[in-house]
Amino acid sequence: MASIEDSLQDLRDEIDELNRRYLVQYFPAQPEHTPDLFEYDVKSFCVLAHACFEEFVEQVSESILNEIPKDFQNKKISLSTAALLLTYANKPQVEISEEDKLDSCFDIIRKALDECKQKHSISIKDNHGFSLKYLRKMLVPVGLNANFGPTETSAIKKLAEARGSFAHGRSKRAEYGEYKRATTPLPPDEASEIVQDCLRACVKVKDLASERW
Repeated sequence: MASIEDSLQDLRDEIDELNRRYLVQYFPAQPEHTPDLFEYDVKSFCVLAHACFEEFVEQVSESILNEIPKDFQNKKISLSTAALLLTYANKPQVEISEEDKLDSCFDIIRKALDECKQKHSISIKDNHGFSLKYLRKMLVPVGLNANFGPTETSAIKKLAEARGSFAHGRSKRAEYGEYKRATTPLPPDEASEIVQDCLRACVKVKDLASERW
């Protein structure tokens, strides 16, 4: 599996390519750049960028998840280990009968970690978004804080809203917003700014992963 740093670079390259394919022709903005003209380019750009961010966060989560059992085997307890157990582990069943064999404490925790890893792997597989809700679902169980600054938080919300509008409806004139209340066209310059702010949020995720203990 690629390193988190490599995954971030792949993400940057992909966002650059999406900008080149769909938005660069609209910069600088001109009066003739109306929603009827940029509609499909903006919608394609946002939906594909959202998919790239979603994949990146899943890769980060999976990368850390795969390290947790290895850390434990090497007698290293990390914040990620504790977070995973707190998120998914059931209360261990300790045999009290003198006739039954009792697992070692190490084996009890090892088995719990294996079960937790399976549960979070399913969560990653079933992930369907890059909203704050899904970011928390992907990151907190592996010990990463899913907190972002106001600019990144706003961008994440806007991109999730735009993706929902564009992927689940016709969204004429690239209008996005609440379900059946989408009335605001998303111009190319704003779409580009939103995606760049989301990219900065992903850089923060990479930094958090690098600094984790």
